Amino acid sequence: MGEPGSSDLRLDAFHLSDNSSLGNKVYAVGDDFYIFYLVDKKEADMSQYEDRKEEIRQAVLSRRVNNVYSDWISSFRKKAEIIPNVNLFPNQG
Repeated sequence: MGEPGSSDLRLDAFHLSDNSSLGNKVYAVGDDFYIFYLVDKKEADMSQYEDRKEEIRQAVLSRRVNNVYSDWISSFRKKAEIIPNVNLFPNQG
């Protein structure tokens, strides 16, 4: 089962078509269950995309850079050995 908001749900939603209008999973939220199906399909307005293309590209790039940086910092933290300075923290050593 999938969780609403997950990437699986988004991918499943974009794969729905007139030939396959029912989602292939049941999504659970707490004690509730959901099944998704295609009701209507609209073509995207590509003029808006073209106007905001660079802004979207920068936002995605920024998110990727932040994720890489966070992963990099996390890897250092996992490898780190913390040794308290007993001169600064006498009760900690």
